[in-house]
Amino acid sequence: MIRELLLPFDFSDNSKTALHFALALQYKLKAHMSLIHTLEVPYDFASRQEENKKAMEKQARAQLKALVEELYQTTTSADELNLDMHILEGEVSEGILRATRQYAADLVLMPTMGASGLKRFFLGSRTADVIHKSVKPVLVIPPKADFGKVKNLVFATSLKDKDIALLESVDDLAGKLGLGIVIAHIKEEETKDFELKWRGMKDFAEEKIFQADVSYYSSNYDDYFEGIEHYLGKNPGSLLVMRRSTRSTIKDLFRKSHTEDMAYHANVPMLVF
Repeated sequence: MIRELLLPFDFSDNSKTALHFALALQYKLKAHMSLIHTLEVPYDFASRQEENKKAMEKQARAQLKALVEELYQTTTSADELNLDMHILEGEVSEGILRATRQYAADLVLMPTMGASGLKRFFLGSRTADVIHKSVKPVLVIPPKADFGKVKNLVFATSLKDKDIALLESVDDLAGKLGLGIVIAHIKEEETKDFELKWRGMKDFAEEKIFQADVSYYSSNYDDYFEGIEHYLGKNPGSLLVMRRSTRSTIKDLFRKSHTEDMAYHANVPMLVF
């Protein structure tokens, strides 16, 4: 159950997009959210180090205060706003991981960046670091993500036992958000036990999933991640759900070269358990 959200915020346009996405998610989940801003104080002479830190912290607090005041004035669900602000110091990704523990976050939301002029998506090193080190689920929010357009959680499965066990958590989230679930499997090669595993996945879903409408998608594709990309490109309104240990590393998903007309990375958020 997701009761606590954590959103790193650096006042960039991407952070602001992620914040609006996060607020819509928070409203649906009836959760509390912690906004954190990390100060990376540049090294200076000891006599000026503390002075620089205080100046940066003062500026950040003023910006955060103005941000929250604006939210209360412009958000239609202002009465439902339930958030705190925290200022941290140190390296950003490590600060996020510490804050996840300190504020007992159940879900970390990570804004990320797009590439100007290209219909491609780049996973920032800090976001990748948090995904791989966090013991909590991480939701990656790209620049054009719009929570209002999300219709389905697309659960990309490799038909492992851990995938099957994760379905109950996916169903709980889908039920609270009012979304459907698409169970998607990409076959890179035919295996003797595929039909047995696929039927086992369906049987488990029919028995355990009771909050969300479920549909299934299976396709042959030479490359696993290109197959997922193809599906998402043809099905807007998706939120991709994966396990960290799916294939060798989720980073592979972001090392591919994408054609100009495959722009799904510009607006498809990704939840990593």
